[in-house]
Parts: sequence; structure tokens; C-alpha cells
Amino acid sequence: LEVRRGFTTNFFEVFGGKDESSYALIQGLTLAGVLFDEVALMPQSFVDQAIARTLSFKNAKIWFNCNPESPNHWFYTEWITNEDREYKHLHFLMNDNPTLGEDEIKRAESLLDFCNKRLSQVEVDVQELTKRLEAFDEQNGELTE
Repeated sequence: LEVRRGFTTNFFEVFGGKDESSYALIQGLTLAGVLFDEVALMPQSFVDQAIARTLSFKNAKIWFNCNPESPNHWFYTEWITNEDREYKHLHFLMNDNPTLGEDEIKRAESLLDFCNKRLSQVEVDVQELTKRLEAFDEQNGELTE
């Protein structure tokens, strides 16, 4: 993609980091900046390769957006909670999205509340199942209440 304004021309390349082989798409390129959309869905090898491609530029810009899957996700541990990294962290909420109206936000919040309640019930069910399995083994192979 080529974008011109006045006497300035910028070139943009679009790549997908869908799997471990994706790093080969950008290997050898020199990049002045990178935008990772939903970086938590990309393999670390692709992200590392893209960042390495920016090292030739003194003021290269690296942008990420994501919703890490868990506190153990590589991006969460390597970037978000890594105190050795210097970066600016911008945290946005649904209310910050200008394309969402009040009704959409209420509907999304209602869905999140429902999902959180179901998740809590699943956790209780798993704890109860664990107790019952432990009791099963202790009582000569018979399930006890």
C-alpha cells in the first residue's frame, strides 16, 4: 500500500502472523514501524521477527492491541507485566469505543455478566466433582455423597 501526502510517500506492507511459519514472510525486510492487531493470536516467533526488522530505525514505532488469553500468555508475561520493558500502556474500555452506542454497551455488559456467572458455576461444579472423586477412591471404589 502506497500513501502520498505532498512530497512524502509512505509504503505499508500487510502480513498475517497466523502460525509459526509466518516469520518467513518478513524475514530480511527493514521496517520503520509495526502494528500488531490482536497480537495475542500471533506466535511469538512472528512478533519477535517483526520487532527485529525495526532495529535499523532509531525511532521505530511498535504498536500492539490485544486481549491476552491468560496471565500465562507469552505476550502478557513478556510485555505487559515485564518491568524491564519501557512502553506506554493505554487501556480502553467499551465506553471508549465511539462506534458503540448505549444499547450495544448494555447488551455486551449483560452478556459478560451472564458468562461470568456461568464460569463461576463451572468452577463450583469442578470443585464438587473433585471432592466426589476423592471420596470415591477412599471408600473402596464406591462413590460417597
